[in-house]
Formats: sequence, C-alpha cells, structure tokens
Amino acid sequence: MGFFDWLFGKQRPTTPPRAPRPTVLSGLDDDSPQVTVQMGNAVMVMDRDQFDYMYGENSAPDPAQRDLDQLLPQVTRVRAIASGMLRGKSMSSEALLDTSDEQALADFRETLRIVEDPKTFSHCSCLGGPTLELFAHDGLLATIGLQHGQAIRWKQWKHDANLTQGQTLNEWLTRFGIEPEFLDVLLHNQYDAGGLMPLGMRRSGLSPLSRAEQRLRLVELGRVRGGNVEAALAGCQKVLDAEPNVAFGYAIRALIHSQRQDHASCIADCTEAIKLGQREAEVFFARAVSHDFLGQAQDALSDCTAAIEIDPKYVSAYNSRGLILTIMGLNNEALADLGEAIRLAPDWSLPYLNRGRVHVALNDLDSAITDYTHVVSLSNKRGRRVDHQLGAAAYANRAKVYRMQGDEERAATDFQEAERLSKNP
Repeated sequence: MGFFDWLFGKQRPTTPPRAPRPTVLSGLDDDSPQVTVQMGNAVMVMDRDQFDYMYGENSAPDPAQRDLDQLLPQVTRVRAIASGMLRGKSMSSEALLDTSDEQALADFRETLRIVEDPKTFSHCSCLGGPTLELFAHDGLLATIGLQHGQAIRWKQWKHDANLTQGQTLNEWLTRFGIEPEFLDVLLHNQYDAGGLMPLGMRRSGLSPLSRAEQRLRLVELGRVRGGNVEAALAGCQKVLDAEPNVAFGYAIRALIHSQRQDHASCIADCTEAIKLGQREAEVFFARAVSHDFLGQAQDALSDCTAAIEIDPKYVSAYNSRGLILTIMGLNNEALADLGEAIRLAPDWSLPYLNRGRVHVALNDLDSAITDYTHVVSLSNKRGRRVDHQLGAAAYANRAKVYRMQGDEERAATDFQEAERLSKNP
C-alpha cells in the first residue's frame, strides 16, 4: 500500500512520527522524575517517562496479551503500592495490599485483559497509580502501573495498554485490601502527583496499611495540603472511635493537636502511639516540639535524641536539639548538632540562623556574620520562595553583630532592611 493510501486513512502507522526534540533545561538524569524543557518560547515540565516516550530511543514492542498470558501463571503474590511508577519502578514503598491467596490470584489473572488494537496505543502524561508488584515467591517478576483504572503500563512494552474491563481490576483491588476512597485518590493522580504533592506522615514497615490506617492516611493527606484542621481531627477521631488500638491513629491525631497548638494533647497522643508500637522518628520529634513549647527542655532533648537514633538523617531533630542545647548553655554540643543539620540540608536557612546565635554566645562574631549573611543569600536566591520572616531575622541579627563590632553604618542598613521585610510578610 502506497503513501496516498496511508494519507487518506487506509492504513494507520503503528508508531507516529517522533516530535522534534525540545531543548532540555534540567532534570535529564537518572534520579529526576521531572524534565524541564523549552519548546520555542514556552517552558514546560514533563515526567521522565513521558519525555523518553516522546523523544527517546525505545525499541520495546507493542503491548500483547500473550506477554501477560506467559507472565501471570507464574505469579504467586501481588502487592499494590500507593504511588505511581517511574522508569519501571514504584515511587514509594507504602503498601495497601499484599496477597498470596489462591482465589485472589486466580481472580487477578482474569482482570489483566488488554485491547491489542494499535489505534488505542498511547502513553498517559502522568505517572499513574497504584503500582502493582508481581512476585513468584520471593522474586519480583514484573512491576505494572495502573493508569486511571483504564490502562496499564509495563516497562516491557513501549505503549500503555487499555484494559478491556478496567473496572474489574478496580473492584479486585478494593475487594482484597484497598479502601475505595483511597483508590479514587490514586486513580485521579492525587496521591503524590509524581512527587509534587506533600504526603505527610507515613507509617514505616513493609506490611500493608490496614483499611483503618488507609482512612487515617487520607486524613493526613488532607491536613498537609491545607485542609480544615478541625475536619481532620473529626476524621481521625471517627477512626479511633471504631478501632481504639490503632497506633497510627494516635500518631496522626498528635500531629493535628500540634497544629492546633494543643501541646498537652499532642504529648499524650504521641505517648500512646509509642506505647502501642508506633516508634516513628516523627512521633518522637512531634512530642519533642510540644515539650519544648511547654518549657520541658530535658524531655524535648530526650525525644530529639530518640528521633535521631531512629533516623540519623532527621535534620529537623538536629536543628531543634541544637537550639535546645543553646538555650541550656551547652554551646559546643549545639554547634555540633547545628553543623550536622547544615551538612544534611545545606539550603535550609534555619540552622544557619540558629548557629549564628551560638557564635555570638561564644563571641565569634565573624562566624556569626558569615552564617547570617548566608541566610540572606539563600533568601535572595533566584527561583526560591522568599521567607521574609527568616530574612528579617537574619538582617536584624547581623545588624546587632555589626553594632557589637562598632560598625554603625552597616548596622543601620541591615536594621532598615529587616524592618522592610518584616512589613512584607
């Protein structure tokens, strides 16, 4: 069949012509889920899989049912992860379902029936979710991403493949472990949106979240995305009324109490969560913050230390412990903690601000000016959201140090800038 036959619709090519490759501005590395590109005068962000699909070299075959038919009889376990899939791997480890039940597996095999018509082949521009990990005993056989409950993505194929009955797979997921409301969040790409949305507190461990814990995760997602805190408290309470021994519920409620500035209740719920086995670094740190607000410095110090023992990279705990040590007059110990916080998070302003305070206490004024100047430079960094309060504090603190050195001209300039920023919150 010739060119004019194709032109007038008698034959459709399986693979459309590749679009002209745009200029890549950033993100073209193995660890980045997003790529920033420029097309003419427009700058846009796309996920790495979409970029590779449109502009990369991909010699993978078209989707074929026979590939699934060869795979599925080997599957002895299915695990569903609450995230999308990037470059063939789940972006999270938060499990919602994990089953080796023979009847469940038999039913699952029937849900993965795809449309093999090339006219339906495409590639969704989001990372999807949930992600299904298929095992043969302890060995991972395949990772398959679900796209809006209508299609699946498998690294073995070039394109996404539409399901003949996507609703059947959705029903299987809810029947064997996933809360319908949680699944709806995943199918609408509202869990993490490819790493762009906050997730809040997650329960550690590999075991799947119970249905009660999934409802609590939904409460937490709403809370960290600016939802009504009183509604979050009521949602959490509803779960705990039904299942009062869910440790994760006390942990989430503790964070809600902290946000409401109810520090006594936060401490009580953190303590109950820990008692029930929820020994998360974030729980100990939340209790430390509330202890600190109530003037219980030694208890706050102990909880910061516990958080760091659980997670040696918990930068907020180093910063807070450093600040508490400063207040207690333990300046050398404070310098060590604040230095570690800066090493772990070099672009975070607060540890520099706190360390400047320690330098002043030790009469190392030049080092204090260096730290305050660094906070100023971070706040002026292009593309960075300006925290005017931190910026004002850095200018004001640096002004005081200049005044201690007798440099009234620089002090006056910094005080002026601090006042300007404080009036522009």
